[in-house]
Formats: sequence, C-alpha cells, structure tokens
Amino acid sequence: MLRPEFAFAAPLAQGLLIQRMQATLIFASRDGRRQTLVPLQGDPVELEGGVRAIAQDVDGVLELWLQAADGFEARYRYLPEPAGGLRVAIEAGERDATSAYRVERVYLQPGGSAGG
Repeated sequence: MLRPEFAFAAPLAQGLLIQRMQATLIFASRDGRRQTLVPLQGDPVELEGGVRAIAQDVDGVLELWLQAADGFEARYRYLPEPAGGLRVAIEAGERDATSAYRVERVYLQPGGSAGG
C-alpha cells in the first residue's frame, strides 16, 4: 500500500523512532543505520529517491507530507497515545485520483501493551 521510499515515516516491521529538534524532525531506524532528517519549516525539501517532504507543527501535532516523483502522496499525523506511545494516522493515494485510503499504525513504548 505505502511506498517503500516512505517507510521511514511509519515503518511496518520495525519500531518508530522520531526525535524532534527545534527546527528538524529526525526519523531513525532501530538499528541506527538509517536516519532521515526533515526540516520543520513548512517548505518542500527533496529527500533521497526523489521524494518531496514537508514537515509542520500544526497546533502541537506533527504532520508530514510526502510525495513520490510519480505523484503518489501520503500525509502522516503523529498523535500521542494517552497511555504512552504514538498513533500515526496516514492518508495516501495518487495526487489526481478521486479516492484515497486511510490507515493507522500504533507504536507502543517498550513495555507497553495494546489496548482493546
């Protein structure tokens, strides 16, 4: 469903590590081999693989917009979970398409458990 080049934003098989600096979001893999930096400036930046990215803080909620070279887009909203962890709400689809899909991923803090 989501593009492999977008995997850093909400990985399916690994945990999600995000560090927020004053003007930058840092997405890192658990093994530390890969890091992706996205400025929190609201202007588009070019990432590896021709991906365009915009990161913003919208009323305290981190949002990330990604666009592949072929027009496929995804919007990520990073929402804290009340019991700890992070919920990522994702909307994705082709830029000119009339339909899109939505999915959520929940990342728990180590030692946490998923609620029903």
